[in-house]
Amino acid sequence: DPVTRAQALTTKVRRRMYKRAIREFKGIQMRSQENLQKLNFTVDLIQYAKTNMDSAKEKLGETVDAAQNKMSSTWKEIQAENPDLPDTVEGRTIAVARHVSQQLQQSVARVTSILPGSLQPAAVQERLQEAKNFTEDLYKSFQKVERYEDVPAWILTQTKERLTYLQDTLSFLTDKLLTGPLNWMGLKRKEEKVEEKVE
Repeated sequence: DPVTRAQALTTKVRRRMYKRAIREFKGIQMRSQENLQKLNFTVDLIQYAKTNMDSAKEKLGETVDAAQNKMSSTWKEIQAENPDLPDTVEGRTIAVARHVSQQLQQSVARVTSILPGSLQPAAVQERLQEAKNFTEDLYKSFQKVERYEDVPAWILTQTKERLTYLQDTLSFLTDKLLTGPLNWMGLKRKEEKVEEKVE
């Protein structure tokens, strides 16, 4: 009958949407994990530099050079977008913080658009909104910074705390989206359907 066909079509559409969303989420998950590590490392560099401003210059320069080798693709992106970027340890470190925090902001925004809000349980919606607010604040913290002195110590401490929260949120979303999505999407596993038919 028409109702049954409509329900079957809706289920198929949801399954296709879910599979597409999961493929995209896995890519976002991997990039976000990398960016969280990069921003954590960069914040550590800024904290170290602010604490040891004079003695840190040489050591910090060596550390940033090593980081540049490890994150060559990130540096290429930054240099392509900012050809006039100051070629100093300070300028490069801040540029990385700004660039990576912006990427995190974009990733979280993209996750929120993968699935319609009507298909997200309240817990997922709440964590996503909080993560969205945090990443927006992170980007604003570094958006107009030019020197280490422009970043208050409390901002760096708060940033580390929020990065920890974002890491936890990423794990939470991975668990919800990859291991238990069928129930809250209104879908049933094939084995559940078989059991219903037997009954």
